[in-house]
Amino acid sequence: MKSEKEQLSQVMERHGIEWEQLSTHDEHLSVMDYKKVHRFKEVAALEKTIEKLQNKQVDVQAVEQIAVRNVPISSEVMLEKKDYDSLVTAAQKYVVQVKKERKLEKLLQAAQKTIAGLKVKVAELTGTISTLTRQLDQYRSIRGQLDVANLQQENKELKQHKGLYKSIIEQHGLGHLLSKKKEQRQTRDAR
Repeated sequence: MKSEKEQLSQVMERHGIEWEQLSTHDEHLSVMDYKKVHRFKEVAALEKTIEKLQNKQVDVQAVEQIAVRNVPISSEVMLEKKDYDSLVTAAQKYVVQVKKERKLEKLLQAAQKTIAGLKVKVAELTGTISTLTRQLDQYRSIRGQLDVANLQQENKELKQHKGLYKSIIEQHGLGHLLSKKKEQRQTRDAR
């Protein structure tokens, strides 16, 4: 073991690392002695932890045991324990209330923005509805002025007259003139 440490020391020196020998080499211990040593170390660490926790507990107890007493008029105000507890509870409730009010204020602002946007949309839709209502009224007034039954009857009579005139024209051998006018009409409509 010692020769290995010497070799390791030489390698470390070559790489510029200093090794401080503390002479902490323990003699070989039996398994039982080794376990005892480690148990003692664990117990010591646990005792330190327990001592720290007890100190913290003592500190908390010391704070809780602060005597509350009434003092004649001075720059400091002393409260009885139950009044102090009531004050702490009220302060906690106040903090919770302030947080809720902040959240509600943010929600209110968001709601107001949404309402403003909706008002604009309602105004736009109201204008659109007004325009469409006027158009519908115009359509109804034109349709009301038309007498559909009379128009259909008149259309039927005109078709009968057209057929009569067409048969007369064809009887006199002038049907070829109608086809030319028809072609001219189609050419004119195509433009």
